[in-house]
This record gives sequence, structure tokens and C-alpha cells, in this order.
Amino acid sequence: MATSPPRRGRPPKWTDTSFCSLLEVAPDAVLVVDRAGKIVVANEHAERLFGYGNDELIGRSVESLIPPRLRAEHPQHRGNFFGDPRVRPMGAGLELFALRQDGTEFPVEISLSPLTNEAGTFIVSAIRDATERVRTEELKRSEAILRESEARERTRVTELEAILEAVPVPVRIAHDAACLRMTGNRAAYEQARVPVGRNFSSSAPPGERPRYRLMENGAWVAPETLPMQQAAATGKPVYGRELTVVYEDGTKRETVENAVPLLDEAGKPWGAVGTTIDLTEQKQAEQAQRESEDKLRLLLDSTAEAIYGIDLEHRCTFCNPACLHALGFERIDEVLGKNMHDLIHHTRSDGTLFPAEECRVHRVTRTGEGVHAEDEVFWRANGTSFPAEYWSYPQRRGEEVVGAVVAFTDITERKLAEAALANVSRKLIEAQEQERTRIGRASRRHRSTSRNVGYRVTTTP
Repeated sequence: MATSPPRRGRPPKWTDTSFCSLLEVAPDAVLVVDRAGKIVVANEHAERLFGYGNDELIGRSVESLIPPRLRAEHPQHRGNFFGDPRVRPMGAGLELFALRQDGTEFPVEISLSPLTNEAGTFIVSAIRDATERVRTEELKRSEAILRESEARERTRVTELEAILEAVPVPVRIAHDAACLRMTGNRAAYEQARVPVGRNFSSSAPPGERPRYRLMENGAWVAPETLPMQQAAATGKPVYGRELTVVYEDGTKRETVENAVPLLDEAGKPWGAVGTTIDLTEQKQAEQAQRESEDKLRLLLDSTAEAIYGIDLEHRCTFCNPACLHALGFERIDEVLGKNMHDLIHHTRSDGTLFPAEECRVHRVTRTGEGVHAEDEVFWRANGTSFPAEYWSYPQRRGEEVVGAVVAFTDITERKLAEAALANVSRKLIEAQEQERTRIGRASRRHRSTSRNVGYRVTTTP
């Protein structure tokens, strides 16, 4: 705002009629300012531009037409011009602002030129309102920024579309809160078995819906309760929903779906994005694995041979009923997870401790080579031992040894039979030796007798 009251005045005497007429026909606002910064001449354009009445600018300080934040430096700039008076634009490369009588600021363009006469040197300022130019430039800049933003957005969309096309997982996009229109990447169209670009929302009008239905726990699922529809309706994500896709030809695919809402700036959902993962092969593999495990369990449970498995820390990972029976345990939890060396293989038959490092089963987990032994004992739950014959082989996951499987039998009866047989064999050998001794003695007596008889016969006359 102006800091001094407006004053009316008259142009100086040296301004003749021709000069004043020239100023009035000038297309721009024109001010003539002396060295002190006082306005000595102002045309009608200047009065209208700054909002002053007839001759109200005459005698005012030119700084009153400058916004307060810029006034302090202006006298220095004016002095610099008088030190080098020449025609030039004011503040080249800078944004200039002026102040109207009502206190509003506006951008201006100012050209300066010196005027010298008998009264001295003055500054002639041609001032043009740059509001429209600035507005146009700002509009152009905004349009350029918008174009750049749109170009970046198109690039991001193109990149996102390329990424989505490369992703093997079906990705679906609902374009409205009611999920009436739904599209996706190529994998999504392949899973939906509809042409690329077609709407495949289950909430679409009947004629546009895909030709498959969804089941959950054996019951048909209503479209409005599907994960995408729920996310778009409630604004909350849905994770891990397992659904069965039933196609028109009767084939089925097992899937798990995730969906997250798309929210506007106010946090209101306007659509949703979801993924569908086909679990059919995985579930088939899991079923096959379960069946294989069931068969293995049946085999383990039905075999009379005691079998158990260990990990690399010698902890029991499984054992069959024959193993529990042979070791005298009643419950499987008494064995599972326990260190089998410490539980059944800790002491030799002579009562000395059996270090795990010397155990041949332990060697299997280190070397990956199978072993067979029949000269060791296992210990029962009641503290008694029995001679055992066992076979141990590495358990592998790919090329990595992850444990060992041990099959063993109680060979007590065999050892007793072997001992009995050895005893019989020893007695038979002793009898044979005794018989040989008896026969030998008899043979010697016979030979001695034969010699004696022969001598007498040969000497008889």
C-alpha cells in the first residue's frame, strides 16, 4: 500500500503539448521519474494501471508503486541507472511486481530509457501489465508438466502392463466398486478361458459372465461374496480364500485367491485388485504324498522287523510298532524326538560306555554309507539289553544326507541257538576225539599182538 497520501500535481514546464500527446497515445503505462525517485510525468495508462485518478501520481515517490518487500533495494537500482543511463529492460531475467493503490500486486514488464534536457536527466519507464503473459506462461508450464506427468503415467502403465503380462500368476482388476467390469493379465484370461479383453466378472450382467462357477467347501458361492467383490465393497483386503473353479466342461481347478481394495484420495473403495493361484497340482501332489505316507505307514506297521529313523542329531523321527515292542516302550512319544543313541545304544555288552563317535549308526550320517552289525546290544526301556542285528542306511533329500534309517531284530534266540549248536559241536568233537583215541589204542594193541604171535609161529620146530 502507498505510504504517503496521494497528491495532485501538474507536469513540469519542459513537457510541451507534443510530448504529453505522445505519452497519451503510447500503448503502455509511462512514468517519468527524477533522480530523487519522484514521479514528474504519468500518462493516463499509468493512472488506470495503478488505480489512481487524474494527476494523482505526479509528485509521488516511485517506490510507492513497488511492493513493500522489494522497496529497500530499489533506490540503489535507480542510482545505478543514473550512473549508466541507457536504454534497457529493467531487471532482465527477473520477475518484477508492482503495487496498485488498492494494495494488490501484479507482475509487470518495464523498459527503461534516459531522458536528458535543460532540467536534467530523468528515467522514462514504460510499464506493461504482464498478468496475462504470466498466466499464459504458467498455463503453458502447467500444461507441459501435465503432459510430462501423463507421459510418465503412460510409461508406468505400459511398464505395469508388461510386468503383468510377464507374471505367470493370474492378476484381476475390478474397475468399479460393484465389480461389474473386470479385466486382467493374459494368465487371468487363460484361467478364465475367455478371450483377451473380454469382461470376465462374475458380477457382470448374465450375458457377459464367464462360463464357470465357483465353489467353496462343496457349495456354490454367490458372486457378491467373492474375494474381489468383498474387497471392493468393504475396502478391506481378503487373503487366502480357497475356491474350486468348475468349468462348463466339468473340469475343476483348486485355487486360492487374494484381493485388496483400490481406494480414492478420500479412502473410499472404487475397485479392487486380486490374484488367483492355481493349487491343483500342489493339492494333487499333497494327496499323492499323503497316500504314499499312508502306504509307508501301513508297511511299517505291518512288518515284524523293528524300524526307526533318525536325523543328523540322532533324534528319532519315526518308529513302527515292532520297534516300540522290541524296546519295551508303550507310547510313541516316549521315543519320538529322543536321542536314540542315548536311549538304546549307550552301553556295550560288557557294561562300558559306548561313545556316539564310535557308533556305526553315527558313521552312516557322516559318511553316507550303509552299515551292518550283529555284535552289539540294544537296551530296553526297563534297563535290560539284548543282542541285536541291525542294518542302517542313509536317508537323503536329493544329494544331501538328512538322517538314517535303522532296521534291527532281537537275535537273542539265534545267539542261544548258536551257543547250543556250538556246545553240541564241541561235545561231538570231543566224542570224536575220544573215539579216535580209543580206536588208536586198540589199533596199537592189535599190532603189538600180531607181532608177538608171528614170532612164535616162525620159531616152532
